[in-house]
Amino acid sequence: MFTKKSKTPFLQLAGVLICVLLLTPLTSRAIDLLKAYELALHNNPRHLAQLYDLEASKAYKWEGLSYLLPHLSFSYSKARYDFILAPEYYRNYTSEYYALNLSQPIFNMSYYARYRAMKTKGKMSEYSYEDEENDLRFRVAIAYFNALDAYGGVVLAEKEKDIAKKDLDIATRMFKAGVASKDDVALAESRYDVAVSNMVEAQSEYRAQLSNLESIIGKNVDNLVGLKNDVNFDFSIKTLQYWMDRARISNPKLKYYRENEQYYKYNLKQTIGEQLPSVSFFTTYAHTNSNNYIGTQKTTYKVFGIQVNVPLFDGGNTIASIDEAKYRVKEAMENTRDQERQIINKIKEAFYGVSGDRLKINSLKRAVEAAKIALKGAYKGLKAGTKTIKDVVDNEKNLYEVQKMLLDAKFDFLKNWIALKKYAGDLSDNDIVEINAKYLQHGWYMAGDEGGAGICLEKTYSLY
Repeated sequence: MFTKKSKTPFLQLAGVLICVLLLTPLTSRAIDLLKAYELALHNNPRHLAQLYDLEASKAYKWEGLSYLLPHLSFSYSKARYDFILAPEYYRNYTSEYYALNLSQPIFNMSYYARYRAMKTKGKMSEYSYEDEENDLRFRVAIAYFNALDAYGGVVLAEKEKDIAKKDLDIATRMFKAGVASKDDVALAESRYDVAVSNMVEAQSEYRAQLSNLESIIGKNVDNLVGLKNDVNFDFSIKTLQYWMDRARISNPKLKYYRENEQYYKYNLKQTIGEQLPSVSFFTTYAHTNSNNYIGTQKTTYKVFGIQVNVPLFDGGNTIASIDEAKYRVKEAMENTRDQERQIINKIKEAFYGVSGDRLKINSLKRAVEAAKIALKGAYKGLKAGTKTIKDVVDNEKNLYEVQKMLLDAKFDFLKNWIALKKYAGDLSDNDIVEINAKYLQHGWYMAGDEGGAGICLEKTYSLY
């Protein structure tokens, strides 16, 4: 009825070979984090839209500068005059006029402030694109690890279901042999049904997370490269103050809001400038053959001079606009303060998450080992008659739960670490390359001996 110890290595080896045969065909179509990011760069609509906005924003500086540069225009007209009723010295004729006009602002505070505002607006678009790049790396990495985490849940759930089915078979045979009760069989049946439910839930979660990743990268995914089993999470993460200072300096969204402040300050200066005198130089080179509707000899002349414009009253529009612009500046300043607080709060959440997850991982590794020992003891006790089916079921449930907790803790650590770098403005393409090489195993995905990668290789204890 019970499996001999001599068969255990053979069964473990068979399990490994089955895992390899089942998972190897998927490996050829697997994508890693770096590939997912490359696909997102070419296919993500939000990223592409921001890229086009960046290209369009390169014109802002020149649009603003155009108000400060010379304006040159040419005009031409030709018209026929046939007089019906006029003094006798009016003669029918064809008029012709053309002129070349040039003007150059000399002093115009409004134009200068507009130039600075448009230049700042272009800088805002640069930071907005930088923030989108930063966010795309973050979204791809989080979606990728969420999908891996969900897949690990599927592997563990399937393992749990298989073991629960074996326990049910054992309980049924023991009941028929008269060494187990109906309650033992009912308990095993209940455990198996729960395991099936967990597997269905895990599969649904995996499909949802995979779909989310596909929506970001714009490509259907067959399989993902999994997490390494021997990942080292014990590295220096520096201090919270370091990350907060980095965020205040480097976070692109915060840079955007600071430039937004400057934009509204220049907008205020522009509005004030519209109420101040302006001075410009102008010159005209013209040719005509008429004067007050009277045909004359062809005349060519040039004019140049200085024009001064002094606004006096425009119905109160400028004064109202100045009041509005002042409050827009205050609004922008408060928005910056609010954004800084939000970012600092995100930094703290991610930092505390990384610190806590690392402690959880170390504790849960010990918990998994302890749960394995307890399960092994329960199986031996069941064989010796000192343990019941309930003891085995309870220990299996506990092992599954701590394995899943460890798996989640590992991915939570990675996601919080990525979030910490993201909100600090330090998440770069090089980080994606490093994470891809350091944390992912470029083979098949398996959930490991500690609830991470490689669960197909995990030692189990069977009564067969």
